[in-house]
Amino acid sequence: MSEITSLVDILKNEEEREIILDDACTLLDSEIHSKKGFKGAVIKSAYLFIKTFRKNYIPHIMNLVIDDLALAIDPIHAQYREDPDIEPFVEILCRHEELASKNMLEAMDRRIKVANEIVQKIYFRFRPQAHEHIVDALPALAKLIDKHTIEQGKAS
Repeated sequence: MSEITSLVDILKNEEEREIILDDACTLLDSEIHSKKGFKGAVIKSAYLFIKTFRKNYIPHIMNLVIDDLALAIDPIHAQYREDPDIEPFVEILCRHEELASKNMLEAMDRRIKVANEIVQKIYFRFRPQAHEHIVDALPALAKLIDKHTIEQGKAS
C-alpha cells in the first residue's frame, strides 16, 4: 500500500513548494492553451495580457493562492489518503467535481479582493465560466497532486 502525503503539508517545504509552483504554472499554461473557439481565444488573450502585465506575475499569483487551493482540495484528497488502493485520486476528485470547483472558486474569490483592479476586472469577466474550466482541469490537477503527494509518501 502506498503512503500518501497531504499537499498542504508538502507545500510547507520551500524546496518542494518551488517545484509544485512550477508544475502548477505549467498546468495552468497547458489548460489555457487547450481552450478552443472564440471563448478560447478570448481566454488566451486575457491570460497573455496578465502574463505580460508584469514579469513573473502568474508565478507570483500562484504562490499567493496555492495554499488556499490546496486547502480547498484537501477534504477530497483526505478521502483518497485514507485508502489509496481502493480507487485512483482522479476518480475521487472527478466524482466530487462540484465540491472541488466550489471550494477552489471560494478560495480564489477571497484572494481576488486584494488583487490589482485590472486583474480583478479580468477575473470577474471570466468568473461565470470558471466552474466549467476547473472541472475540465481536474484530471490534470489530480495527476499533478498524485505526482507530488505519492513521491513524498514514498520518500518518507
